[in-house]
Parts: sequence; C-alpha cells; structure tokens
Amino acid sequence: MAAPTIFDACRPRPDVLTGSVAEADFAADLAAVISGRGSPEYCDPARFFASMAEAESVSARKATLLDPTAEDETVQVLRRRLFEHVDDAQAAAAVDAYCDKWAHYGGVLPADAARPETAQAFRVSYPLHPEVLATLTGKTATLGNFQRVRGMLRLLARTIAQLWRERPADATAVHLHHVDLGHEPIRQEIVTRLGQAAYLPAIANDIAAPGDGAPALAQQIDAANHGGLPPYGAYVARTIFMHTLAFNEPLKGLPAERLRYSLLGPATEVTFIDDARTKLLLLGLLFRALAPMRNRAHMRAVAAGIEEMEPEEAAYWAGMAIHRPHPRRVLMALRILLTDADPASA
Repeated sequence: MAAPTIFDACRPRPDVLTGSVAEADFAADLAAVISGRGSPEYCDPARFFASMAEAESVSARKATLLDPTAEDETVQVLRRRLFEHVDDAQAAAAVDAYCDKWAHYGGVLPADAARPETAQAFRVSYPLHPEVLATLTGKTATLGNFQRVRGMLRLLARTIAQLWRERPADATAVHLHHVDLGHEPIRQEIVTRLGQAAYLPAIANDIAAPGDGAPALAQQIDAANHGGLPPYGAYVARTIFMHTLAFNEPLKGLPAERLRYSLLGPATEVTFIDDARTKLLLLGLLFRALAPMRNRAHMRAVAAGIEEMEPEEAAYWAGMAIHRPHPRRVLMALRILLTDADPASA
C-alpha cells in the first residue's frame, strides 16, 4: 500500500496557501485581540500562555540552539501556524512507511535514523521531516538574520505554498529538498532576508536558473537522467545548499549518509540519490575546473582525472572550491595536480 502524501494527510491554513502571511501575523494585533478578531494563538489564553512560556524558555537560552526533539512546543507552534488540520491516521501511516524505508537502508544511513526517538519526533512534527527541523535549528539559526521560529515560519510557509501549487507525487513529508530556490519568493527569502546574496551565482549555475536562463546543472542532470522520476538532481542540490547556510564553517556541508537520510522517503530510492550526488559533484567540479582553461591537452587531462575520481574525493575538491576564501587557488592546484603543468599555464 502506497504511503499517503502530504496532500492526503494535511490541510494548510488558507493564508499559507495564498502567500498572504504578513509580518504582523507573527505578533499580536492588540486591537484585534480585544475585539475577538485575532488569531487563536493570541485570543485563546491557554494557547497564548503556553506559547509565551515556550518563548521565554527559548530567550533565556540565547546561546543554545533549539532542539526539535526536545522542544515539542516549538514544533507544535510551527504545525499550528502552518496547518489547520493534520489527519493523525494518515500521518501515522506515512511515518511508518518512512521507518520501514529507514530500516531497509539502515546500513547506509546515519545511526539516528534507526533510533526510536527519531520516529517519535517525526510523529510529533509530521508533516515536517526531522531533518528539516534539525537543519533550520542547528545550522540556519546560526545566521544573524535568521529569526528562529519566525524565520522558520516564513521559509516553511513559502515552501508549503509552492508544494501545494506543484503537488509532486513523491511528497510524503515536507523535506529540505522542497525548499525550491527556483521559486522567487523562496530565493528572495534566502538571498535578501538572510543576506546570502553571495550565493546567487551558485544558485543560478548549479541549482535553479532564474526565469528563462540556461538550465542550471541540477536541471540539466534531471532532464537527461530522471524523466518520469522525482528530480533527484534538484533535490540533492537543494539539500546540499540548505546545509551550506550556517555561520560557522564546521557546520557547513553534510556527509553522504545524512544526504540519503534527508532525501529518502517511501517514493524515493537510495540508488538514484547516490547517482545524482555523484553526477552533481563530478560535473560541478568539472565545469569549474575547465572554465578558464585554453590548452586542449590540459583540458582533456583534467576532465579524465575528475571523471576517475571517487565521489568522496570529488566532494572534497568541490567543497574546497565552494567554501574556501580563494576558490581560484584551489582550482589551480587541482589543475596542476591533474596535468603536471607549470602553474603559469594551468
């Protein structure tokens, strides 16, 4: 029996679907509260004081990142604000399907995929995948412009609205890879509100080209390899990008095991995830390395060397070329290594 999709199990709030969630919705309008026209989060005393207790708890621990498995109140705030209904039976069936998939591929996933606490946290947060919450609270929240719960609500509201417009058949939960950087409101949330404009070229070249531009690398991979399948190239690229958004360098990136865990679901397969990751790493590194070269013999040598790399080695060089302050030096070193060329001609 197929796992239910989020469209079967959940009903978002109308303002989330229409994209009309306003900044004022994240704070109380006192006149509306007094007249009884405010949202239930502010008009219902029990819900208001429960939320305030949670907020005070968070603010008292300014240096401590939110933990979605321990901060059930935060998860509930997100779910209540984003969804007006989640069918418990459908949600349970979906989470069970994920647990079955995690058990089947346990040897190539991180250890926490097999822990009972992970499944329980997912039951509490569904339809939000545990990796969504872990990444937003453990990485994105370290950015100075990201406003914790408010930032999560804004980004997730835009993501959910876009999901309901597109309704992909593989959406059995809300994953990191559903944060579609090809959708302008989501792109602007990242590059403008979070101050990550430096990543605009990488987004356009590797993940999603804006407007009528030439297809990005991930889009090219999907067009060539994933017809009739989920867009694994885009999913892998988006997930890697979301793990790049962190203040501290050691937090950036993710190993192959966690990438599989983040993408894997009842309607996706590890083989395609790994294949898309390998193609993205090799082709992305190849394009960057060859771009300034003119010597055809050296270009052939570099291309051959990159094509022979194991994914882990390609990931190392690609990460260095993306995250180091001077990527041109990294790529020059790679060209010299693969061609034995004089630095002046590499």
